[in-house]
Amino acid sequence: MGHFSNGSEGDGYLSRYCFNCKEWRDRKDGKDMGCPIWDVHFLYTYNAEGDAREILDLLIPRSEDGLHNLECSMFNAIGAKGQSKLTPEAIRDNVVKRDYDILKALKG
Repeated sequence: MGHFSNGSEGDGYLSRYCFNCKEWRDRKDGKDMGCPIWDVHFLYTYNAEGDAREILDLLIPRSEDGLHNLECSMFNAIGAKGQSKLTPEAIRDNVVKRDYDILKALKG
């Protein structure tokens, strides 16, 4: 899950990925720009548990050492062909697989 230790780190991430992504766009009110991925991280990073935390981890993964935020899974570079690497269906399938694996392990 994307975690930013300060505003400068968050601004750097926005500049590197978000502002260069097709998903970053005008909101319905036309007064602001944004992305649902950024919004959920901004709102839920500090109190996410269970499935919510796992979904946030899928959307903005952390480096193996836990010190850096990696490219957003929904990143779709402006000018690139194709679509994001992660779709809502992929998120659902990952959570379902995880739950299945847990149940399988419990049954032994």
